[in-house]
Amino acid sequence: ANFGVRDLNANNIYSHQPNPTPAEEALKFPWVAQGLRSEEFAVGDAFLGRLSGRWVTVLTHPVRDEAGRRSGFVNLSLELRALNQRLFRAVPKDATIVVFDRHDRFLLRSVDAESWIGKPLPAPQAQAIRGIGEGFLSTRGVDGVSRLYAGVTMERTGWRVFAGLPEDEVLADYRETLNGSIVVGVAILV
Repeated sequence: ANFGVRDLNANNIYSHQPNPTPAEEALKFPWVAQGLRSEEFAVGDAFLGRLSGRWVTVLTHPVRDEAGRRSGFVNLSLELRALNQRLFRAVPKDATIVVFDRHDRFLLRSVDAESWIGKPLPAPQAQAIRGIGEGFLSTRGVDGVSRLYAGVTMERTGWRVFAGLPEDEVLADYRETLNGSIVVGVAILV
């Protein structure tokens, strides 16, 4: 969505988009604060871009002078809907993959992304995944379907990724075997 360079006072040095955000206003943006304090590459959370009007994540990287001191930062805005389409193009229809930022807002979602990107995770689902950095869980998704999920937190970003399949599909063979075993067991008892 945009590529730019700012100095340590958040003044715009370069912006690919016309009409860049003035420093006073830019200082209110979380990704600018991140760019000003970070000593290395950093990835931001979901952010509604002022210039694009779209949900983005902003990547920042410090710019250093000849002496190695930070003199500003480079920022690159990635439009989340476009990223979502590229990443999840080949995901099977019955699978659901979701990525949440550090504030439990949807960054990416393999199903119905347009309805969810940038929105907060509803309370019941947020409660179900709270405290899960890595592991497995069974819970209802925002669409009401019970799924078995595997989740992991991405170390450098703090983003959480969950991939799930419908419980009924995953457990179909198990349930069929269990029901057959129950029928055989009842028949033997009778």
